[in-house]
Amino acid sequence: MAALGRMHTLVPRGSDVRMSRHILLLTDFSAESERAFGPVAELADLLGARVTLLHVVETALPAPMPAPMIAPVAAPVAESALAAREADASRRLADLAARFPRDCEVKPALVRGPDAAGTAAAYAAEHGVDLIAMASHGRTGLRRIVMGSVAESVLRRAGKPVLVYPHARGKALEAKVAADGRGVTAS
Repeated sequence: MAALGRMHTLVPRGSDVRMSRHILLLTDFSAESERAFGPVAELADLLGARVTLLHVVETALPAPMPAPMIAPVAAPVAESALAAREADASRRLADLAARFPRDCEVKPALVRGPDAAGTAAAYAAEHGVDLIAMASHGRTGLRRIVMGSVAESVLRRAGKPVLVYPHARGKALEAKVAADGRGVTAS
């Protein structure tokens, strides 16, 4: 599996990644998120799994905050702006899905939600996903405090194995055990 590249896998106890038949691959259309595409296509081929390529159109955007320690506030997005973002995202998803190898079963999916991480975790639970895959942007310091970490939030909420490709500069993703007491193992 060395060809799959450097990755971190966090698996809830009792889960078996080798039994994954449905992989949810998250994208925000950034170059960073696309780094996971090739390795996930290869993994899907090895496991005989299908891939759902998911983009979340966020229905609320973070409002500017005067200080990083104040709780985030979300501002609603106008329906016309959401419709335009959905149309653009739909085209981009179709283009990305077409770039996967022909023998890889890929279905693009576009959903609305208040935040990408929570919406992706809910989608995984509702659609029988066995494994969530994504790339980390590797934000640190103030940028991470202000913008947050979608990867970390997915890890906390998913209840499914999550495969995270760390930032290209080699910064490892730090994951914490969920507050509900479920253990995770890293490999």
